[in-house]
Amino acid sequence: MKKGILLLTENKLAQQRKEFDDVFGLSDLQATYHNEAILPEVLRQMLIDIQDVRFHYWLYNNYFDILPPTDREVTRWWQAPLFLDYDSIWNVEFVEDAMICDVILQKSLPAKKERIKVGYQQIYRVARFIEGVNMTEKQSYLYSDSSKLKMPPLD
Repeated sequence: MKKGILLLTENKLAQQRKEFDDVFGLSDLQATYHNEAILPEVLRQMLIDIQDVRFHYWLYNNYFDILPPTDREVTRWWQAPLFLDYDSIWNVEFVEDAMICDVILQKSLPAKKERIKVGYQQIYRVARFIEGVNMTEKQSYLYSDSSKLKMPPLD
């Protein structure tokens, strides 16, 4: 990639991040939210950020569902946080109540993408990390609502 194009891309990403931070009142890359209505925007910002290899996210959720077609007998994965970066999420769709995307869930080759659905009501934390930026875990939270944390049923 030509240096000018790379610089333009970095500038565009920086501007998009700044606009997001300004709209949601973020300062020093830190915020804690309990308003579930912002989740789609936070997740859209994640997709912008992870175009830059310095960014990665942890998406903490009670569970996500693996969508058909699948060979799996268990299609609901409880307490399985998702590590998301430029090379781990594809074909993202935002629907009324969830984010649907392709991810790789198995550490085997050849890597196989699986389609999952993560309901907004099941997401209790979104954390953003940037290579080279020191911050505490709490400072990384773009969304956090521990009251939504649930444990799997015992049956």
